[in-house]
Amino acid sequence: MKLNIFKLMSDMNISQINIRIPNAKTRTNFKTVLIGHSASGKSSLLNKLGLARDECDMDVFVQQNKLEHNLESFLEMIHRYPDYPIYVISNDASLLKEVSQAKNQKILSDFIFVYLKRPADKTFEFFKLPNTDGQRHKYLNRDEYDILYTAFDNKFREISDCLIEYDGTDISELAEGIDFVFGASLQAKPISPDAPPIRRSEKRNGGEERSFQEYYEIARSGVVSNLISQEEMREITAGGYQVFDATRFPPVPHPQSICGKKLNDLQWKTDEFKEQSVLEIGCQLGFFTFMALAKGASEVVGFDLNPRFITEANKIALHYKQNVCGWGDARAKFATRRFAPGENLGLKPDILITNSIVHWWVIQNPDKSIEEIMDWLRISVNQSVYFEGCVTAEESIMQQNGVSLERYNEKLFIDVCKSLFSDFEFIGRCSYDKRRIVVRLHR
Repeated sequence: MKLNIFKLMSDMNISQINIRIPNAKTRTNFKTVLIGHSASGKSSLLNKLGLARDECDMDVFVQQNKLEHNLESFLEMIHRYPDYPIYVISNDASLLKEVSQAKNQKILSDFIFVYLKRPADKTFEFFKLPNTDGQRHKYLNRDEYDILYTAFDNKFREISDCLIEYDGTDISELAEGIDFVFGASLQAKPISPDAPPIRRSEKRNGGEERSFQEYYEIARSGVVSNLISQEEMREITAGGYQVFDATRFPPVPHPQSICGKKLNDLQWKTDEFKEQSVLEIGCQLGFFTFMALAKGASEVVGFDLNPRFITEANKIALHYKQNVCGWGDARAKFATRRFAPGENLGLKPDILITNSIVHWWVIQNPDKSIEEIMDWLRISVNQSVYFEGCVTAEESIMQQNGVSLERYNEKLFIDVCKSLFSDFEFIGRCSYDKRRIVVRLHR
């Protein structure tokens, strides 16, 4: 049985995916298990689909629970967290042998094993990079890798019920296809564009609470009332960068605060954010994160490396939820994070806001080119990167940190963005510093 999802779902822009189910299963109460080579994208898919990996990714589960990579540990994960639509099993040769034997004995008759296969050329390139958790694989040269790839390919084919061959480079494209297929064709339902999306388990909440521990700790403490004052905002944000009335939603910027001027420079429109997920890196107190929510975003997240900023931003978010807007869910959350170019952000938003942050990555990572930094942002987002800030080493902050004009200048920045993104939208120059620009970068 061979399905071409692209023809069925042309509006989703899915391509380069073929699915073969050698032995179609007609029951609907099975559990789906992803198998495949290291660096094939299994863990990234779980992140993309919004699932808590510590509860459905065996590698993470056994590490956190100090278990062995064997069939007993895999079944223990299923027993503890039975409601997930998709699980990932470890690439351990002994474990795969146990799985094969158990399948032959009909012990795993309620599981469908889905082999996610990507070409060796592509997996080898990803194999050389840090994995989803920032760890590096054991070094292998290409000949050694090809031998390993072929050996495991045979093992995966032996135990798989379904083969998904993917020749693309963007894991988000594959996730859309798997989201659709797991919700429809693997359950032997009619394949149609109206098929229901994948069911997210309520078990996801456990992983989310760990990811946003600071938010949920404040939420459990009760009603939020002690919001940060505008005087305190002025003291802790550089030059009074973010000073606003946090008692009102949308937040109202102080007339003398740069955030108000910058908001005008950004020229955000409501239709740009409607029903979009948004992540802001370097959010400080969350003014722009909250403004994206006010412009119609479905969910917003803010990351900053300063714990004080995150604490205050979470208080404001909970104040809006409890006392102002009455949201039934956590639409705005903040967490302390620090990223270097190339690292996995842990989630993939529709829109990524990067106000006055990119030049800091240039300063802090002298071994990274602006092309590498912008390409990292490109692959970390589903739709668009909203950029505002410094684009030249002529600025004093860049000169003080030894950044050369050859390495970072406006023409280079624009040329790189135009080469990486399908659409470069120049919005204008910043009113507070004409050397700085505002652009939208669309994938």
